[in-house]
Amino acid sequence: MGISARVLLAAAGTAAASGPALAQSYTFTTIDHPGLVYPGGATILYGINNLGQFVGTANQGFDGFVNSGSTFTPIAFPTPPTSATPHGINDSGQITGALAQTATTPSGFVLSGGTYTGLPIGSVNAGFNDTIGLGINNAGTIVGTYLMGSGFIYSGGSFTRLQVPNASGDTVASGINNGGLVAGYYYTAATGTHGFTYSGGTFTTVDTTLGGGTRINAVNDSGWMAGSYTDGLHQHAFVQIAGQFYNIDHAG
Repeated sequence: MGISARVLLAAAGTAAASGPALAQSYTFTTIDHPGLVYPGGATILYGINNLGQFVGTANQGFDGFVNSGSTFTPIAFPTPPTSATPHGINDSGQITGALAQTATTPSGFVLSGGTYTGLPIGSVNAGFNDTIGLGINNAGTIVGTYLMGSGFIYSGGSFTRLQVPNASGDTVASGINNGGLVAGYYYTAATGTHGFTYSGGTFTTVDTTLGGGTRINAVNDSGWMAGSYTDGLHQHAFVQIAGQFYNIDHAG
């Protein structure tokens, strides 16, 4: 559900001037990569920019792509990753994500103008390289996860570590808008998963009023957020607009 919510957030962003009431009237469009290999050849969408271009994978992560309009363009990842996942794209077409590499080579990356730059390795633990880029804004600032469970902001060649103060588990920074507002989610042993925003050095917990287990996956330039929550049995998608949460589950 979090993936669907990311894509729908961009649609919400294009309708911002029309008012929050539109958040309850989304249209779902099925998107399938033309090169799917069945069975198990699912198309998964991860990130979208303000121009409506989105990135994702097909065929169990082996075929990364950018979609613009109705055109799928393969992303020529450097060899030899066994799989590669583009997670975020900004309005300049810069992409961030993760390659399945080795413990001593960068996993997180930035792709800009056809050139790959590996994100520095946050940590190597039991042969696992854990730096993953999840979102990128128009300034080229990247957010993601590293150090075996911390979020990060990567800007100007430097990491800022993000760890929600009362988190007893992972902090995941999953999106950043062009105003520098970071959104994501964190875990506590006592109360489970919660969403958060981070701005100006301050963390703010964001919990949906629709259920529990809030995960924020994306935030747009209007501050609208998208993600998922649980009712105890199933996951559901939501958008949050001006403090109001709207369920956006697919009817099927």
